[in-house]
Amino acid sequence: MLVYGDNVWTLENIEREIEEFKEIYDNRPIIDNRGGMSSTRLFWSWYAMKTLNPQYIIESGVWKGQGTWLFEKACPDAQIFSIDINLDNRKYISERVKYFSEDFFCIDWSFIKDKEKAVIFFDDHQNAYNRLMQMKFMGFKQALFEDNYPETEGDCYSLKKVLLGVGFEETDKIIIPPNHAHSVYFKENVETYFEFPPIYKTDYVRWGRAWDDVHYPTRKPIFDKVDTEMQKILYAEANDYTWICFCKLR
Repeated sequence: MLVYGDNVWTLENIEREIEEFKEIYDNRPIIDNRGGMSSTRLFWSWYAMKTLNPQYIIESGVWKGQGTWLFEKACPDAQIFSIDINLDNRKYISERVKYFSEDFFCIDWSFIKDKEKAVIFFDDHQNAYNRLMQMKFMGFKQALFEDNYPETEGDCYSLKKVLLGVGFEETDKIIIPPNHAHSVYFKENVETYFEFPPIYKTDYVRWGRAWDDVHYPTRKPIFDKVDTEMQKILYAEANDYTWICFCKLR
């Protein structure tokens, strides 16, 4: 399932948005961001936050801080709270941002009175199904999940796996058995689930396997040819796509 519920993302004028993003990308503070987001994931993260324009952004998973910087550019008026269990990896540190080294669910967020004006960005490789339950318990409604891995890939239980009912297996060890109960509860509690499409679709996914719709169901890519400088950058990192998605609870 690539879209569930109301499709609130029309992706209108997305080609123009990509070219607008180039100036921001060219001025990024961290050139070598290995282990963090590449150009394709940075674009969708920037575009989504800019479009949602929340009053509060909670970023779970900081790494070097490229995403923190990007969210400041996307939403200059938002209050940003960034979480990582190891903040020592940061290369970009902002005086405007409040940092936490505890887990998202261990922080008292009661100081955010209107949680519907918040968007959480999960790039922490944790159980996405649990994250949704934690959000609901705490009163949050909207989130972006950056590591939304397909059925047989990745290091966490993603929403894509939840919807497919495949569970989660890691190095031949079953962490979460296949089940459809999670998918049922997901649909009962989620108003919108939307996977942002790849900018380009290449022959192979990041794990070296053929990018087919049987094993890696994916929406139609934005472009099928390369014309501009920004498109060249995005094409070069096209197979770093992670099925990033937006999710809104009822």
